Amino acid sequence: MEQSEDPARPEEAQLHEASAPRAPWIGVAASRGTTTLAAWTATRIAVSRDDGKHYHYVLDGKGDVASAAMDDAGTLFAVRGNALGVVKRSGESTWRAMPFAKKTRALVAGAGIVAWIGERDVENAEPAALLVSRDEGATWSAPAGAPELGDFSNALAIEPDGTLRLMTSNESDCGGGWQARWVRDASTNAWKEAAWPLDTPGMWGVGDEGWTYAVGDCGDGAQGKLCAIDPAGNASAIATTRGQTFKTFAAVTNGKATWAMIDGRLAWLSHGNVMFPAGAPPKGFSLAAVDEDGAPIGIADGHALRWSRDGRWRSIFGH
Repeated sequence: MEQSEDPARPEEAQLHEASAPRAPWIGVAASRGTTTLAAWTATRIAVSRDDGKHYHYVLDGKGDVASAAMDDAGTLFAVRGNALGVVKRSGESTWRAMPFAKKTRALVAGAGIVAWIGERDVENAEPAALLVSRDEGATWSAPAGAPELGDFSNALAIEPDGTLRLMTSNESDCGGGWQARWVRDASTNAWKEAAWPLDTPGMWGVGDEGWTYAVGDCGDGAQGKLCAIDPAGNASAIATTRGQTFKTFAAVTNGKATWAMIDGRLAWLSHGNVMFPAGAPPKGFSLAAVDEDGAPIGIADGHALRWSRDGRWRSIFGH
């Protein structure tokens, strides 16, 4: 079921005006293949086609914005309630019904795929589900052989060739639980469990090209180390941090580049290496996305900010 966006609000009428009141941004998404970016508040969604310099509002509707994602072609996907809004680079927009989407946890897009993670039956406390669409949300399916998702945390990355990499974890009140790593081959669509050697509840992040990173015991009995886990499942402490321990870790990847926040410091991660750029992130900074050029973007105090290679943080989306 589709319906066109309200024709009474053409894009020209939605251009941002500096004098307009603004709610704080709470999320940012970036296209891996274009300079298209999106940012959203609890109730409004903005899209920029020029790398965040100018933007206009799209997909006004009922319900709060649950999540949004941007694909390689610059198409924006956003969930409000159980409806998916789609905005193409041409400006064409549609709404598509998602009757199964009772609670959206994440939306991920890339390589012609849109993936939804969330609950389909909140009242009966069913586990989270993964559904995938290859036609921009017109139809959805549960991937054959897809792994069980965890009740603690789930993260999905879509690589440029369409490979899906899933990390999931389940925790219990008595201290038990598990983490698991899965990969779906782009050519066969078959899922395979990848080796996962650590026990790191909630302290991991999916990287690019099959790498995963975590804070925990990398195999020598010492906790709090920064670990790199290669595609084959081998874990090792990252050499440049072997004398250090860490308490917090959160990573974001676009399938080509991976950034993390580690104990409040910005870090670039690649193939088992880490680099900490000079200069502290703004207070309260939360990492949210990686842009086409591989630069990290996040939110601090309601502002959308991007780090540049000259070591400076710059505001995008006018805040």
